[in-house]
Amino acid sequence: MMLSAETHFGCNDAQCRGRVVDEDAAIVSLVDGTYYSMDGAGALVWSLVEQQRSEREIASAVAVWYNVAPAQASADVHRLIEELLAEQLIIAVANASAPSLVLPSAPSRRYIAPHLNIYRGMMELLALEPPTPALADIARSAPVVLAGTMS
Repeated sequence: MMLSAETHFGCNDAQCRGRVVDEDAAIVSLVDGTYYSMDGAGALVWSLVEQQRSEREIASAVAVWYNVAPAQASADVHRLIEELLAEQLIIAVANASAPSLVLPSAPSRRYIAPHLNIYRGMMELLALEPPTPALADIARSAPVVLAGTMS
């Protein structure tokens, strides 16, 4: 599929899960545990990707919502879309038929170019490696003194 400003994008549900809360987007790769975050305009972009909007629609919404020059919004959104595609967080969607555009309520309206924060190695941080020892392993490695058993 040839990508253009009219290409619609959606979340790559086979590779990741994401959620927008307030003005923060949190995305986790189901493949390698990489954690991604975006705030402000980036969270708006993610919420519009969830609605399967085109790059042009997303850039237009960012320009209007944050009162930023359309050319700046377009360049920033294009760069972010490229990053999201490279990380396999989004995919091009054929025949997207989204209902009316839904924008989040009460934004800060302070524009900062959207940026994808990437935290690799989270799988190792969150995993219990080595696994927590079993109770039997603990008992073998340290003497246990029960109250009232010492003379």
